[in-house]
Amino acid sequence: LSRVAPGVFQASRDGKRVIFSAARGHNYPGTPGLYEVSVEGGLEKMLPLDWGANGTYSPDGKKFAFNRHPMPWWRKHYRGSYAADLWVMDVEKKTFARIVDDTLPDEQRPNNFWPMFGRGEIYFVSDREVMGKPASAEVMKSVNNIWKVPEAGGKPEAHGSHAGHGTHAGHRHGARADAGEAPFEAYFLPSK
Repeated sequence: LSRVAPGVFQASRDGKRVIFSAARGHNYPGTPGLYEVSVEGGLEKMLPLDWGANGTYSPDGKKFAFNRHPMPWWRKHYRGSYAADLWVMDVEKKTFARIVDDTLPDEQRPNNFWPMFGRGEIYFVSDREVMGKPASAEVMKSVNNIWKVPEAGGKPEAHGSHAGHGTHAGHRHGARADAGEAPFEAYFLPSK
C-alpha cells in the first residue's frame, strides 16, 4: 500500500499495521506525528519520533525513512529551515540520521518529500537540481523530480526527469519499478 487515503502512507512490511499521520498533539499541540494501528483495529501507537510526516519502512523492517517536520511545505522553489528533511531511524537501536543536506545552510535547503525504500536506496521527490538562495533566479528554475540516495546517505542522484510542479511518488513493496504521478499523467521508472 502507498498513499491509500489522506494521511495514510503504507502498511507495515508484515501487512499487519497501517502507518498514518495525525495531529493528535502527543508531542506538541496540533502538530502531526506518525502512528501505526493494527489492520484488525484498536488503539494507534505513536512511532518513536518527536514529530514527522511521510514515512516508510525498509524491506527488512529494520529502518524507517521519514520527513522530520510536522507540516512540511509542499511549495515549489521553497528553500529554508522549514524544508522537509529526509531522516532514517534504525528501528532496533532507536538512532536517527539525516541522510541528505546535513551540511547545507538552512537558506539553501530544498524539500525532500515522500521517502520510499527500494534496493538499498531511498527514493524521494525534490526540486534540488538547482541549489541557491530563496527566490533567486536560479532557484525559480527548479522542478520536482524523483531522486535517490543510498540508505546510509551520500550524494543524491536524479532518477528520471520531469518538468512539472506536482510530482508525487509511490512505491509498492517488492516492485521492480517506482511509480510517480504528476498532473494528468502517471509514469513508471524501472529500478536498476
